[in-house]
Amino acid sequence: MARRLIFVALPMFIACLFITVLYDITGINQAAAAPDLSSGLWIGGQTAVASSTWFSETVDTTGGYVNHKSTTLALDSNELPHIAYFNTDLNLLQYASFSSTNWVTETVPIGIVPGYDVALAIDSNDYPHIAYHDDTLNDMNYIHWNGTMWLSETVESGLGFSSFHAIVLDSSDNPHLSYIGSGNSLKYAYWNGASWAIETVDDSGNVASEISLVLDSNENPHIGYRFDDTPFLQHAYWDGAQWVLEVAGPPANVGVWLSMDLDSLDSPHFAYLDFIFGDLEYVYWNGSGWITDTVESDNSVGAYPSIVLDSNDYPHISYLDSTNFNLKYASWNGTAWTITTADDSGDVGVYTSLGLDSQNNPHISYYDDGNGALKYATVVMSQNDSRFVYLPTITQ
Repeated sequence: MARRLIFVALPMFIACLFITVLYDITGINQAAAAPDLSSGLWIGGQTAVASSTWFSETVDTTGGYVNHKSTTLALDSNELPHIAYFNTDLNLLQYASFSSTNWVTETVPIGIVPGYDVALAIDSNDYPHIAYHDDTLNDMNYIHWNGTMWLSETVESGLGFSSFHAIVLDSSDNPHLSYIGSGNSLKYAYWNGASWAIETVDDSGNVASEISLVLDSNENPHIGYRFDDTPFLQHAYWDGAQWVLEVAGPPANVGVWLSMDLDSLDSPHFAYLDFIFGDLEYVYWNGSGWITDTVESDNSVGAYPSIVLDSNDYPHISYLDSTNFNLKYASWNGTAWTITTADDSGDVGVYTSLGLDSQNNPHISYYDDGNGALKYATVVMSQNDSRFVYLPTITQ
């Protein structure tokens, strides 16, 4: 949605600042209605704000209903959000970035391509790299912005239907991808500086879940996934000489939706939906064994989880409350889980993607199914947060 700030008068600025400070003084907590940012702008500045206040806004209202990992979020070096997503009404790959004053959306020039899943990474120049699957040609594709133009190429062809995939960049900004190959095998591909090196990681079953890919401290890949005929989480990693395949944790009712991250010791942490009991589950390796924990078990929760570990190795998870159709967020403080509702403004919270900034503040992209819109939510976690001042858009 194109928006522009035409004129901001000094009295209005003072009034907005007064309202913001008043909002803080009244002590309104995260359960209170947040300002509607869909009709305004966030401007960097200094202000006092209420603690743990969720802010959400609509990024794009032109998208159609989509399946699988239809939104993916990454933060740049200025901690500004970028989101890639498919518009399945028009079969277009879309990219949105926040410029510190407004959202800028564009169509990535791949033509009209039916697709569902998309994965995004941001490089050291704050340029986007996107992996996507062409559901017509059944190709795994990669496109990136080099500062002047979009450059695209096919990583592997003839895969069959392969919706799930992931992308990360190494310290040299080389892309690494994991995806479902022919025969539903688990594949891994990376750019070695001259060409794509492609490997089959695991062909012992039919991969039938979301895929998570993370590089460890030695830039070796770790992949989280699941087979359609087993109830187990699977963890595959390269140990420097070979692929090691292991079951992550005890038998579990793992469905399609899972997410994985690595801690500072390169140990894996998983979040997933228990599709039998409808619970959000958390599993991690503590150095000697797998530890499991139920994060939330009220009604049906935990679909579309996205897990990120903070600077203390504490897990943060965004997910859907399927009972109330709300976006929820859970964080571990070292002692207990804190669970909040990030957005309850309708049928929201599917296809979540979570990022944490340097202050461990969450940034979430997700889909508003009720309005057919892409949304973004974040939370101000402290007093005197200098990130945002909210000003209304003023039109003629």
